[in-house]
Amino acid sequence: MHFVDESMTASYVSMLVCLLAPAGLFAGEPAVSPCICQVVPLSEADFQAHPKHRGSDSDSLKVLVTAKGWERSRHPGTRRYWYLFLPEGIRGNENGKWFEGEDWRPQVPQTWREKDGYWRYEGTPLRNLWGLWKYNTDGKHLLDQEKARQRPVIGSQSAGIFADETGVHYYVRIKNTSKLRWADVHGNVCFNSFLSPETGHRPYVNIGGAWKPYQEIAGIRQHAYLPPEDKEQQFCRSRLKGKWADIGVPPSLSAPAIVAWNFVGEEPLLTCHYSRDAVGLGANQDWPCTDLYMWFGDLEPGQQKVCWGHVVIMPTRLSDFARQFDSLRKKWHERERQ
Repeated sequence: MHFVDESMTASYVSMLVCLLAPAGLFAGEPAVSPCICQVVPLSEADFQAHPKHRGSDSDSLKVLVTAKGWERSRHPGTRRYWYLFLPEGIRGNENGKWFEGEDWRPQVPQTWREKDGYWRYEGTPLRNLWGLWKYNTDGKHLLDQEKARQRPVIGSQSAGIFADETGVHYYVRIKNTSKLRWADVHGNVCFNSFLSPETGHRPYVNIGGAWKPYQEIAGIRQHAYLPPEDKEQQFCRSRLKGKWADIGVPPSLSAPAIVAWNFVGEEPLLTCHYSRDAVGLGANQDWPCTDLYMWFGDLEPGQQKVCWGHVVIMPTRLSDFARQFDSLRKKWHERERQ
């Protein structure tokens, strides 16, 4: 007969709990709530953004995102924030033929208006501005304003963004006001983590139902995009396929989301950028940022379409977030009716 010391058994179980609980391995562990965020266009912020994010003609498209309790920054003179480019650019082909450069570029300026924490801009004229945007020696993105005004208006661009207890929610609306049919319209939204590099340099994507490190995908570049499983054909008609990686067919994503997480001090911090309208998701490790391209598809003359995206910032590990992901995105979909 073997006798068991109950005090030793209790200590052993207690030790296991301490080791396993941080990894979120207990099914009954309470869910972690998203951070309470605030959003404000860069032009309307009551604090100064980092110099790298100021001084460009495209600044009016940037919306700053801050998370309560995570404001401290290692950059003096500002706080920790992320920003969304709403959107960074629009691409499409007119009447079945791609424009030179295949890119209408950022559309500016924006007049933002706020009501009850919901920021919107409406009806920015959309022109083909290819060739009119240049970077100066200081790295600022500048538009030849005079030549831009001479380009014909072919559409309009609008956007909105708000935050609640489930995350940050935004939309982009594109309207074709020309007499020509547009095909395969898509636009990219950048989620920039320069002021929070811990949540930008460790991206993960969902392949085959599992979250896989972005850097471990065979042949991947530091700036590349991958298609969701239900958007593979559209991805091939976009201009994303040629820049995804150094090998042939890209792997498809089981979920239209890109996650990044790391430790800030001793605490985990995670971000997720998600859109069921995404045709490609990826990362740019130079900034870093985690981005997606929205798929508007074909737009007939006079037609408009809206695409939605969502960002969540959470003080948690990827393993914990993975268990909450499905319930969170259901809540995000509900926000798209607002």
